[in-house]
Amino acid sequence: MRGNGNLHKILALPRSFALCIRLFGLGGVTVPMLFANSVHVSGLRKGSIRLANPKRFGVKIGFGGSLGITPGESSVFIAQGGSVTFEGRANLCEGSVLRIEGGCLIFGDGFNSNKNCKFWCDHGVTFGKSCLLEWNVSIRDGDGHAIFGPDGIQDSRSPEVSVGDHVWIAANVDVLKGSRIPDDSIVAARALVTKTFDEPNVLIGGLPAKVLRHEVSWKL
Repeated sequence: MRGNGNLHKILALPRSFALCIRLFGLGGVTVPMLFANSVHVSGLRKGSIRLANPKRFGVKIGFGGSLGITPGESSVFIAQGGSVTFEGRANLCEGSVLRIEGGCLIFGDGFNSNKNCKFWCDHGVTFGKSCLLEWNVSIRDGDGHAIFGPDGIQDSRSPEVSVGDHVWIAANVDVLKGSRIPDDSIVAARALVTKTFDEPNVLIGGLPAKVLRHEVSWKL
């Protein structure tokens, strides 16, 4: 930043845009993303955010969402050894929480999530293209603490979560470690997904979730 003229230009910008410059443009890593001024960001470093197809502000975090839903605090935390990859455009609305303790959190092109969606990544979480999440969805690939069986052996199941292309996850859904949701599928509201599903074009719902209908399709 040089001279009062440049300072005036930055201060005249919307607060969210100025925050983006402060985080990534002034002595930091330049990333063409837009954060709302309410998003708490920590743990950023070179390589912690990757844009496979960078477009200016093609990724937005902390803006908008459905009316009538009170947003929580928005935050992005990336620990050493963790990273997040955006493979194209993505919009994560108010109340979004990205907590990446390890592994890589991957968002496919055309990703959209409504208010208060939370992404907890310890090992690996992947979304395919054109996924849609409604409000209050929680994605978690770990237990938070080590869990052992009666033989003293720790659970060895693969904890990674995989969501296919063109998946619609309705409101208040929890997706837990080791889950896989196939392409072109729908997860019904308030479902608890705990396992792998392989057949595409299915409606999944219940606690725990199971296939409710086959050969379904959806569109905006």
